[in-house]
Amino acid sequence: MKPVLVVKMIKFKEIRNKYVSLCCQGDLISAYEYLCDLKNPGTSAAKLRDKVKRRFFSLNHRYSFKTGDPFLRRICRAYCEYITSVLTRKQSADAAEKVLLERLATIMGASGKPDSEKLESLISEKVGKKGFHFLGGKTSGLLGPYIYEKSEKKIIKVALPDGSYNLPVFFLRGFLMRSWLSYATFDLAGTGGWAKKDGLYCVHKCYAKKMNTDDFQVSFLRHEAQHFSDYKKYPDLCQIDLEYRAKLVELIYWKKNRRLLWFASEAKNDRSQPHSFASYQIITRLQKAIFPKSGKVEPKWEKVDYSLIRQQALELFNNHTAGLFKNSKGIL
Repeated sequence: MKPVLVVKMIKFKEIRNKYVSLCCQGDLISAYEYLCDLKNPGTSAAKLRDKVKRRFFSLNHRYSFKTGDPFLRRICRAYCEYITSVLTRKQSADAAEKVLLERLATIMGASGKPDSEKLESLISEKVGKKGFHFLGGKTSGLLGPYIYEKSEKKIIKVALPDGSYNLPVFFLRGFLMRSWLSYATFDLAGTGGWAKKDGLYCVHKCYAKKMNTDDFQVSFLRHEAQHFSDYKKYPDLCQIDLEYRAKLVELIYWKKNRRLLWFASEAKNDRSQPHSFASYQIITRLQKAIFPKSGKVEPKWEKVDYSLIRQQALELFNNHTAGLFKNSKGIL
């Protein structure tokens, strides 16, 4: 009698987190290959795999946007095709960006050499007339807009390592696009907010049910408030150092190690990915401090007393602040 082969089914949460982690590193191809290689994926993982295939690896993909406005649909489609081209490696990021800007210039009827800032200004003005807000620029190296309908302002007090601040927080609702990571992960992940010189911007749906949790109170409020503070104190600070400092602030204030485990999963030694590289720097430094003899063996972070993590994170943050007195542009 032959033995029965039992294949353990991986929980969809683990599969989803692995897929998202690879996407955060800008590696959609490996993320898709991971889904395809699963021996016993289950219904939810199989549906995710099929959605990825249809959106990124099938011919004549049908785009769907939550608006019937022809102009908004053309803008959204131009960005989505650019994101697809880069993430599936059909074109280099530079080549795909050139194509995108030429296409946006055609849509806007702009003459001369396409310029991203000029085009985004024109798009923002016209999007505004359609009753929406537009934020351009790059997120982790890729162009990709935030297009949303509503904004509500509140003043919230936020505590940071160097003191407390009363900050304006804008809660945003009604998104048509939320940059490239949201598009790549079907909204499983994506920017939950950002800081600008006039305040903090929060994607409301990401935190609507988490206002009293560390996800909002720390990973959004304190993370973005640290950016807000650093923009004023160190206006020339590079993106990697900004993310390094804000992520350390998260570790200082989180109550448990869940955020640390996420940083470990997204860490990548690649300077072109500021978020992943900042996590890599943090994990590398924490490993040297807490596991000095571990070498290349991956530490079991879940077994570390989290009070030690907070203590080491605060030390790394203070050391980084001291270093900025010598080089305010960054030291990583």
